[in-house]
Amino acid sequence: MKSSRIAIVISMCAGLSACGGEPSESDIRSAMETSLDQSITALAGAAGTPAGDEARKQSQIVGVSKVGCQKDGDSAYKCDVTVEAKSMLGQQKNTTSARLVKTSDGWTVSQ
Repeated sequence: MKSSRIAIVISMCAGLSACGGEPSESDIRSAMETSLDQSITALAGAAGTPAGDEARKQSQIVGVSKVGCQKDGDSAYKCDVTVEAKSMLGQQKNTTSARLVKTSDGWTVSQ
C-alpha cells in the first residue's frame, strides 16, 4: 500500500516537471512563426501597402533545431536554435539565440 502511494507521487511529480520545463523544438518553431507573422503585419502596416500578403507567401520558417536552452527567469528560457528560413532573399540557415517566455497562450519570443 505504501509503495503504491510512493509510485503515484513519483509519477505525478515526473508529469508536472515535464509540463513546466523548457520549450520543445515544436514550441520554439510555433513561437517563431507567430513572431514572423507579427513582424510582417507590422511592417506592411507601417508601409501602408498590401505587401504583407506577398511577404507572407515568400517568407517562411522551413526548420528549427534546438541546440540548447538555459533558464532565464521564472517562466523564460534563452535558447540557442538553428533556424532555416526562406525569404525574398532566398533560403538561409543561421544559429541564433532567442528568449522564450511561457504565457497563458503558450510560448512567445521575447526581447
